[in-house]
This record gives sequence, structure tokens and C-alpha cells, in this order.
Amino acid sequence: MNRTLCLSGAMLAVTFSLAAQAQVEEIVVTAQRREQSANDVPISISAYTGDLVRELGVRSAEDLQMLTPGLEVSSSGGVGTKVWTIRGVGFSDYSTAASSTVGVYVDEVAIPYPVMSTGVFFDVDRVEVIKGPQGDLFGRNTTAGQVSIVSRKPTDTFEVGASLGFARYETVDFEGFLSGPFTDSLRGRLAVATTQSGKGWQRSATRPDDRLGEIDRVAVRGMLDWDLGERTNLLLKLQLNDDQSDNVAPTAFDGREVGLPFATLHGTPFNANGELESAVAFTNGKNEYADWTNGPGNALRPQRDNQLRSAVARLSFDLGNDIELVSVTGYDEFERTEANDWDGIALLDSSNINVTDIESFSQEIRLSRTGERVNWIVGAYYSTDDLDEDYNYFMGEGRFGLNQLNTQYRQETDAVAAFAHLEYKLTDQLEAIAGVRYTSEDRKWRGCSYDQTPTDLPVAGLPLNVFLNNIINGPGVLTPNGLLNDGFNFPNGLPEVVPLAPNGCGTFNDLPGTPGAGQFGEFARKISANEPMWKVGLNFRPNDDVMLFGTISEGFKSGGFNGANSNTHSQLLPYKIETLRAYEVGAKSTLFERTLQLNGSVFFYDYRDKQEREPAVTPVGNISGISNIPKSEILGAEVELTWRPTSAFTANLGVSVLDTEVKEWNPVDDLASAYPTVVRKDASGLELPNAPEFSGNLMLAYEIPAGPLVVTPAVDVIHRGSSSGDITAENFREEYTLTGVRVSIGLAEKSPWSTQLWVRNLTDEQYYLSGQTGGNFTYTRTMGMPRTWGVTFQYNLQ
Repeated sequence: MNRTLCLSGAMLAVTFSLAAQAQVEEIVVTAQRREQSANDVPISISAYTGDLVRELGVRSAEDLQMLTPGLEVSSSGGVGTKVWTIRGVGFSDYSTAASSTVGVYVDEVAIPYPVMSTGVFFDVDRVEVIKGPQGDLFGRNTTAGQVSIVSRKPTDTFEVGASLGFARYETVDFEGFLSGPFTDSLRGRLAVATTQSGKGWQRSATRPDDRLGEIDRVAVRGMLDWDLGERTNLLLKLQLNDDQSDNVAPTAFDGREVGLPFATLHGTPFNANGELESAVAFTNGKNEYADWTNGPGNALRPQRDNQLRSAVARLSFDLGNDIELVSVTGYDEFERTEANDWDGIALLDSSNINVTDIESFSQEIRLSRTGERVNWIVGAYYSTDDLDEDYNYFMGEGRFGLNQLNTQYRQETDAVAAFAHLEYKLTDQLEAIAGVRYTSEDRKWRGCSYDQTPTDLPVAGLPLNVFLNNIINGPGVLTPNGLLNDGFNFPNGLPEVVPLAPNGCGTFNDLPGTPGAGQFGEFARKISANEPMWKVGLNFRPNDDVMLFGTISEGFKSGGFNGANSNTHSQLLPYKIETLRAYEVGAKSTLFERTLQLNGSVFFYDYRDKQEREPAVTPVGNISGISNIPKSEILGAEVELTWRPTSAFTANLGVSVLDTEVKEWNPVDDLASAYPTVVRKDASGLELPNAPEFSGNLMLAYEIPAGPLVVTPAVDVIHRGSSSGDITAENFREEYTLTGVRVSIGLAEKSPWSTQLWVRNLTDEQYYLSGQTGGNFTYTRTMGMPRTWGVTFQYNLQ
């Protein structure tokens, strides 16, 4: 379930301390693969301690975005895939096979696909959000940046802790851990987390007693930290995430609200009998109301049965002379059976069940030296992953008269890379930085969309082949021998969405000169990427409290394939590599005897061949395609501030300003194109998707002594500006502002006990996180949660 929370300000990588001394607390990060203060790292980074993550209820990617300026996490369609975007650099594809521009790491191991990043944040030591192209320090290369989640490690002394929360919608949250030594050389930690709710927060617009949004999530992690000798250490981790919650259903909206010519995608929809259907319920943006199809035996009810199993082995050797050799081995296995509803209506127009199996293995070896004047890292990285998916798409009451399509595909990816990073002090105040990476990647894709309909049904009283002929050639016009403008002879007289034979491959090869051209059959292709990444920079320290930095870097993201339902081979042609060159200057400062921390940066991105969704014009209509935006630019600035004028008061502020523009692109005009005619439009001047011009976060907290107790009221405000989802008007998102309040209560003397009362979305703001085309008929929006409240009890004995 999408639990968007009203969380605190974006805070430059620092949290606060309510201790007697009025100073901003220092956060130690490992963004450059060694322990440093966040304000000593010449990279734009927002980092949060585990205590702050827990206090603010951050349990998911959507929650994290509320803390971080420039970070957007949204849904691009009804298949359960998240879209991560940093500073306007993102990839809006909803396919499971799509890799992200944002690298997501858990305990130094990269998660290759965004669909695997929907797990619970729990027992977290810290979260680091690093902005800009990456590759000279971490396993995988990215164009946008990366999010690194670091778990708490086993401790040398016995510790136990737990938190128990009760919230609206009969929700219970529990998190607990047990940590300590077995022997002088072996330590262990066991952590568990679960969220259970017995009452969904969404209501059906046509069935008032039907609710959606129940949560059933469980996560378990075990870790062993073993000293194998004076200079050798082995850290082992096993983790299981199990999620059997409801999914969020979208709500249908009137397309004329955003300037579209129709209320629904194709006017008023037809049902399977050719009758006009009036079961579209517009809910006027109310948070709680949506609609969905439960399907036979509740099989199509939006829900998931997903498991992620992970194993990590980190082996480190101290070679002396400040040199360390580290090996990180990671394995992830992700399995899911997930049902989603695209259309936001009670009709079976666009529903799907994704059955996915992903196996991913990675191996990183790096050698590093930490010194007074010179720091360096050299490393090698290998990864391989296999993705198999059955993408079952149901549309029995839709306009095409088909019951079910099943897109079956397999994607295999192998990558090897070498990287190096150098930091060299030219003087006591001036340091030069350089990094380089070379990656070689091969990606293979094979698949097809299969007809699961026993017989083709009539649409609006017409046989399907006549219906499609009318779309292509005009009403009543039959093309002799099925000869079309592209010169191919289609079987059965006319092109069908699928062949007449049940369960046959329904993807038509419309690529002249390729094997099987003019026939239905599988699409198979292999692509390779052999690309460098590089970075150079300088940082200057006029004194101990201020650092100025500047960097120029270039990163890339490899090409890929479209995993959507396909009608033609041309729809599945691979999209190209994208590259991004980033220029950034910034400052980090700790002022007024460490009571004020002020960080900021200005950046310019030259973005080439950005991977983006674009309609594919096919015989059955304009459906999902992907292409590249030749040229776009991003200009932006960020400011993050933490102020502690007294030990009782803390203020955090984060602001992001973005100016994004497509400079060159001629995509398909969805409204003007109809097969076989492709009409293009000039999209220059448009904003990039998921890149609001302004976003800001503010948190204020004040500690009040009350006898033996300390009461700390706090208010959190988060604002997100309007943004587009892609080139289509329906994907526009309006601006919204959310306010939350919380009151923490604890003993003045050190005590393991504390209590927090909280309210999120205090004003019950009616807002939505994203808009999209809702399948075959409707335009839909994914609404955010209404006002919620709860209480959390915490115990932590150290």
C-alpha cells in the first residue's frame, strides 16, 4: 500500500540532538567508501540517522521522498513498479524489466530493478541519498544518483529494543531487535518488523462496502559479525521480506479537467456486447474513493504476494599501511504474484496479474588506501541477473473484445566493470578529486504477447477483424488479400491483435528484412553497452568550518527493452543508451559554534538521449512504447539548513528548485496518429517528467521540561510543486502541501522508554501522487492517503 506520509524537512544529512549542548549533530557517512562526516564529503548528499528514520515513520521509498529535496518516487502504471527520480533524472517506464536511473543499495549490494525496492525500511542505521552521476565508488553506474540503505550491525554489548504502534485503519506496527556478542570474536543481531492492518483506507465508488488497503508485511533479518583474526572480518546477512498486502487502486478522473478532448480515453466505453457502458465513476479527487475489479474469486482484486530473499557476505582484510581489501558478495531472489487495476473503474477493462521471478548475483572487489594526503580506491565489479515474467492482462469488458493477453518474456543481463577513485591534497586547503569507470554490459531479451482468448469476441456488433479494418482503412473498406501500405500480407485477410488460433503468439513482425518478417512470432534481440564514466573535481577549505566544492562528471545508463504488451516487433526495438554530463558547484558550512549548518549547491545537467515513454502506433491503436529524447537540460539549486540556537529548539529546512526543458524531441502525436499513419509533434520546450519546479520541507521541534518528563512537540510541512509524468496531459500532477504534527514524551533522566503521538496530513489534503492513462478507457490518478493518526511506544535498552 502506498503510505505517503507528512514527514520532516530535508535536512542536509543531519538530524538533531536534544542534549544539553546546542550543536548540530554530526552524521558519519560512507559515501566515499570510508567513514567521514557528511559535511566533509564534496558531493551533494542528504543523509538521515536511523533514529530520525524511525521517529518520522519512514517505512518505504514514498516516505523517504518526503524528506529529501530533489527526490521523487512515484508509480508509472498499474504493475507495481516504482519510478525513482533525482533532480529530474528518471525513467518513467512501468515495465518490470526497466532498470532505474537511481541506484538503490542495501548494505552495499545494488538492487537491479525498482520493483524489488518496495520492501520495508527497518532497523536502519542510516540512509544516504547521493546526487549526480555515480560509478567510480559503487558497484553499478547511474545517471541520477543513488540511495544507500545501511542496516544496524551487531554490537559488542547486549542491546534489545522494540517499538509498537497503533494507528488509524486498525493498523499495528511492530519492530524489534536483539543484538550482542556470542564470544569475544563473534557477534549477532536479529531484527524483525511487521505492519498489519485490518481495515482498508480506500472505498469503492460503486460498492460502498468494499474497501481496499489492508496491509500484511513481515520482514526478518539476521546478521553475524565474525572476527576471523586480528586483521580479517566477515559480515554475513540473511533477510526475508514477505508482503501480502492490498495494492492501491487508482481513481478515474474526467480528462477534460486537464484540457483533453474527452472525459474518457475513447469517449464513452463499449462493453463486450457492443453496448454503451456508463460505469465510469468520477470521484472528484477524493482521497478515499477509487474503483477496481475484484474478478472471479477475487483473483483480480489489487493485491500482492511478494517475497524478497537476500544474502550478503562482506569479507574485509586489513593489509597494513592503511590499505584494505574488501569483497562484497550479494544474492537476491525476488518472486511475486501481484494483481493491479489500471482503469480505476468497476469494469474489467484493464487489470493485470504479474508473475515475476528475478535472480540477481553480484560480486565486488575493491582495494583502498586511507591517508592524510592521498586516498584512493580501485575495484572490479561483476553482476548477472535473470528476469522471467508472465504479464497477464485482462480486458474482457474492454473495447477490443479480447479476454486476456499473456506477455511472456525473459531478460538476461551480464555486466563487468572496473573503477578507480582518487583524492589528492594539493595543499592543506585544496584537494583534487578524479574518478573513472568502464562498464561492459550485455542484455538479452526474448518474448511475445500471447492470445489467451478462446474465440475473438465481437466489438460494438462487429467481428474483431472488421473492427480493426475500420480503424486502419476506414469503415466498410476491405483490403484485397490483406495487402497494406507496408507491403506485408497478413493472415486471415486482415491484421488482428492476435492470430485466430488460441494461445498463439500475437506479436507481428513488421520489420522488413528480419527473420520471420510478415509473420507472427517471438521477438528476440541482444544489445551491448561498452561505456566510460568519469568525474573530476576540486574542493577548497578556507577554514575548518567551510568547504567549497566543484565537480564535472559524466554518467550513462545502458539501453533496454519494452516489457509491455506488444502488437508489433517495432514496438519492442531496444531504446538507446542515455548519457548525462553534470556541472555542480556548492558549499558546506557549520557556523556559529556548530549551531547552524548551511549547505547548498547549483547544478547544470546536459542530458542526452534520455530514455522516455512514447506511444507506439500499432494496428490495435497507440499503445506503450519507449524511445529517447535527443537533448534536454536541467538547471537547479538546492539549499539545506539545520539550526539549533538552543538545546531545546531545532529547525530544519530543505529547498529544491528545478528548471527542466526538452530541447529537441519529435515524439508520436497520440491524438493525431492512427495506424499506419504516424504523426509527430514538436515537444521542445516541455518540462521533464517528475521534476517539480519547487519542493520544500520544514521541520520545527521544541523540547519542554514538564517535571520528570520531557515533552517535545514538532510540526512537519512538506510541499511538492506541480510536475508532468511524461509528454501526455493526463500525467500532470498538481502541487500539494502536507502538514503533520507529533508529540514525543520521555523521562528527563535517561530512560529506555518513550511515547509518540502523531497526526499526518493534518488538514486532510485531497492530493494525488501521479496521473496516468488508465489502460484502454480512462484517465486515472493515484491518490495519497487521507489524514491518519496514531501512537507509538518505544523501548530501547543499551
